[in-house]
Amino acid sequence: MADLSEQATHRIIGAYGEPFLRYVFALPEDKPVLEALQSTRAEYVVLLQTAIDQTPYSGNGDVDFTFTASSSFAYYRKELGGSLANYLHRMAGGDAKKIPSGKDPVVQAIREVAHDVWPSLLLTPPKHGPRAFWMSTTAGIFSHPKAVEACKTFMADSELKALFPNTPSIEEATSINEVILQIQANWILSSGQGGSKQLISIIDAIIFNAAVHAQLDGSPLNERGLMSAIPSSVEAFRTLATMKPVEVPAIIGFSGLRIEDDTVLKFGDDELRGVRPVEKNLLLNEADRVSSVFTTNFPIQLLKVSAFNPSEPDDFIKVWNKYSARIQESHRTLQRRIDRARLSILLASTDEELLATSEVSRYIADPTQPGGLSNWQMDPRTPASYALKAGQDKEVLRFHALIQEKHPESLDIAMKRILGAVSQRWDATDAFIDAVVVWENAFGTSTETTFRVTGSIAKLLEPGSSDERAKLQKELKNLYETRSRLVHGAKEPKPEEAWTQRERAIQIALEVLRKLYVERPDLLELSSELRSAQLLLEG
Repeated sequence: MADLSEQATHRIIGAYGEPFLRYVFALPEDKPVLEALQSTRAEYVVLLQTAIDQTPYSGNGDVDFTFTASSSFAYYRKELGGSLANYLHRMAGGDAKKIPSGKDPVVQAIREVAHDVWPSLLLTPPKHGPRAFWMSTTAGIFSHPKAVEACKTFMADSELKALFPNTPSIEEATSINEVILQIQANWILSSGQGGSKQLISIIDAIIFNAAVHAQLDGSPLNERGLMSAIPSSVEAFRTLATMKPVEVPAIIGFSGLRIEDDTVLKFGDDELRGVRPVEKNLLLNEADRVSSVFTTNFPIQLLKVSAFNPSEPDDFIKVWNKYSARIQESHRTLQRRIDRARLSILLASTDEELLATSEVSRYIADPTQPGGLSNWQMDPRTPASYALKAGQDKEVLRFHALIQEKHPESLDIAMKRILGAVSQRWDATDAFIDAVVVWENAFGTSTETTFRVTGSIAKLLEPGSSDERAKLQKELKNLYETRSRLVHGAKEPKPEEAWTQRERAIQIALEVLRKLYVERPDLLELSSELRSAQLLLEG
């Protein structure tokens, strides 16, 4: 039995994580890990402690330990008949899972490798930085004898071999040697990623991508789920090899909106919901600030494949520039989808509790990249966070349907500026200016701007009373002229006054957008200038 202090036990649990320890020691789900470690054979616990103590330090302890633990427990050891993680699992009485049968030789060869290395994917990811990237490289692949067969079957596949043109034969290879490591090519993808890709890294990527997909529904990672996901992961690369797009999950982490329980808002194929374990623990960086997620798809397409030629780097850059417009459009399309979801949430909120979502983190499950594609905001400031209240879900869906059907490109600036004003502009004057730009985008003209904009808004918001309309127009005119003076160098107002102006300008902007989408969609089809003219000429 292990004679561990409580401090040492907590140290082991904190370093490795409960999922990894439960697997290695074959612990039942209902038994606390803290208690179970005390009854584990001492020599096995010493292995865990030694890996922690002998971790080299390069400045990032979490990352250093991840690589050390992965190397120690996923490395193939002939004398153990596989990885150390699986050996410990068997010694603890765990079942030795059989590899599922199948007809696809590529899938089966990769499953042979995944069977030994997958437990390393249960390790606790580093707390900061690109966590999925740190977890995506499993050292055991390079040492595994079946990895050679996986590479051979990959290159023997009639479709997959197109991913690595003009490369030497590896039919005679017996280990992951220089010949296999030379199997690489230059890729350019619609995600904007590109450069040299090695065959062995793609085998690794297929396993990690399958592990991600096995957990996206909220399920914990296990060998059965991973093995079931490998065929679709391989098929994604076959599709890429034909130069056709593959739709992959895009997960956007929001702050500013809390979705609790099992609430899921469906926007067609897209969803707005709470945060799932794999997103919080692995995929979304800065996850402590994420309180809800928006999920959609992103098309990954291989735009160009060419033989690897390190002597001509300038040629690759020229080719990449050729595709830059297509790459930018792919990301613009995704951003519009995200912005429309955020706008529908904002319009469904009240003035007292603005559901002002801010994008904290983004993950695209690009199977070609180590760990996928991750972006995140380092600014710890976030909007006030409010829970989605009863009935607001229906309002969000209603506004989203209206925006999807009615939103014109001419209001894209208004959409982006109002989202920025409520969630990204920490200076009240900046937010005020952005909110007034929304007015201008909706009703602006090249001449007579002040009257056309303020008069149109007053007519839209107060159609039934000329007195109220005149009163509102006067207020709007004062705010509009204040904005004009500010952008032309006037002294900024005191903080209290700036905040009041910000709040009122945002309130008006939201009222304008709600009114246009709900009551006056006929105006959306018009340009800003014609929109204002139509309103002012109405009786």
